[in-house]
Amino acid sequence: MSRPYYTSSSPGFYYEDENVLNSGPPRQTSTTNPLLSTIDRGISGRHHTKFNKVYNEYAESLKPTVFRTKPANPGGLRSKLTAMGILKSPKRSAEADAAKARVEEAERARKNTKRVLSKQKTQGNNRKKELHDRISQASPATLRDLRELIRKRYKLDIDIWSLRGVRVPDRPVVKEKMEQSDAILDEILAMVETWGDNGETFEDEERKKMQMVKARLKGPGKRNWATHPPWAGN
Repeated sequence: MSRPYYTSSSPGFYYEDENVLNSGPPRQTSTTNPLLSTIDRGISGRHHTKFNKVYNEYAESLKPTVFRTKPANPGGLRSKLTAMGILKSPKRSAEADAAKARVEEAERARKNTKRVLSKQKTQGNNRKKELHDRISQASPATLRDLRELIRKRYKLDIDIWSLRGVRVPDRPVVKEKMEQSDAILDEILAMVETWGDNGETFEDEERKKMQMVKARLKGPGKRNWATHPPWAGN
């Protein structure tokens, strides 16, 4: 085997066998690599330590450069990296994406439903207010009188029921209130019977509202105190 040796004119190893020398790759010279000129100058014996240092730097420079960047995704498009840098399988990645899409779709549907319900509620309140205003404007005197009669009737009913346990000598006072309450009820029923007969004009929705009020006033639940006194146990 050929014996390697150093020369002061060129860097690296040289072989005595020219066949071995010529069979290798072309060598770099000091004209093509600035580091080689430094090595040439430091090849003497008294600069042996400096030569080793420079040569080691040169050897390190020949290593491939490693950039501090994110590692390439080994799975390509078939796999993904989580936020923690953990590689997810294609199946788990697809399931996670589908679950996230379902959650987002449900949230959008919830917000849309809430918006529609809020709009419907606002529209309903506006329609009720408009209808109430139109009925009040159509016959303000009649409705005002009706409300006043209903308030009086309600107050008398409360007083009568609170006095249901009075002694017999005190019942005439209660009977007077009972007669007043029954008279007001008759007046209310007579008033609603004449709705529409006094020249008032109502539209379809307004007339439906009037009919509903009339049905409630003429329906069951209104007590006639003359036939059902509070102390009768009824």
